Amino acid sequence: MKKILKIHISNEFAEGPEAAVIEIDDKLQSRIQQLASAAKILNVYSVREFNGSPEFFMRDHDNEDETIIPRPPKDGNEEMACRVECVTLNVTASDFYWSGYVKHTDICFETETVSLNDLGISPQPVPPMVEVLKRIEASLCTGSVNDPAVQEVMKAEVRRALFRADDRS
Repeated sequence: MKKILKIHISNEFAEGPEAAVIEIDDKLQSRIQQLASAAKILNVYSVREFNGSPEFFMRDHDNEDETIIPRPPKDGNEEMACRVECVTLNVTASDFYWSGYVKHTDICFETETVSLNDLGISPQPVPPMVEVLKRIEASLCTGSVNDPAVQEVMKAEVRRALFRADDRS
């Protein structure tokens, strides 16, 4: 599946790429799903990794409608604007986008976001074991582990989780 994404630049007076073209194959789609699952399980806003998959272009502004039509750079300035580095794929539990810098500058860019639903994928559900570990982590973070009652609950939960894991094997 080929996607054409609009690009937003951090500095309205700077030049940078205006469109990104990305081929989302099965491998990339699977990786996006893995990262979305990780974001959900870890309860973080996003997970990101270096990923230079998109190709970057300028945008044809002569078309009548709002459709994004990428075009190659016309001159040296536009060519420099389309050179990018530190490109990352940023995945949340519900969508993804790419970000990076125009090469040799501090000009940041981000593509528009793409919903996971647009690809027909969703993060994997949080396994029950993770919920148990979250409860233990919360106890550790709040300092309530010194309480003997909490220690007993933690032991019981860990044992129950371990026995459930043995039953599944």
